[in-house]
Amino acid sequence: AATKTSKRMIYYYFSSKEGLYRAVLEDMYRRMRAIESGLHLVDLPPVTKVQMLIGAEPWTPDFLLGATAQARRAVELDAADPEVLSSAAVVVTLMGKDYEAGEEWIDTAMRLNPNSSILWGRAGYIRCWVSDFKTGIEYFNRAQRLSPSDPMTYALQTGLGMAHLFLHQWDVAIGWLRRSLTNNRNFAPTYRF
Repeated sequence: AATKTSKRMIYYYFSSKEGLYRAVLEDMYRRMRAIESGLHLVDLPPVTKVQMLIGAEPWTPDFLLGATAQARRAVELDAADPEVLSSAAVVVTLMGKDYEAGEEWIDTAMRLNPNSSILWGRAGYIRCWVSDFKTGIEYFNRAQRLSPSDPMTYALQTGLGMAHLFLHQWDVAIGWLRRSLTNNRNFAPTYRF
């Protein structure tokens, strides 16, 4: 009908419906490989490779500089707000690689609001990003104690899994990462570890 084909034609060229299916998959795979080979992914970091393969925009240097500048501006405008400080700390640490400012701002935020599980969770990630995994574990555990029914506990569990992984505590790491996936199968960072 719409394809101007018939069952007879399919069987003539592909010998069966499965043969047609296989031919379509093989053709799609060839096309995907041709596109991938044209992307020149060899020397790129893994995250950028995945972003390019799925069509996402990789973080450009201009984007990173802009995000970091906005975080610094937010701290200039309100250096007494623990939420501003902790959010900016995450941005400058992760995107700007300014570990000193990130640690200073998250420590100040925690002094201003020592009972926020969100701040302790962010601090746990920042500690891990600066390779202080034992402190990161302490902070993630404290965040869980402060909010044991937190609907985002999977993020803390992923952080615990990451920290234990880098400390070569494989079984403990796997346990935390599995718990995280049990609580949220769609939390992409868990799959990185």
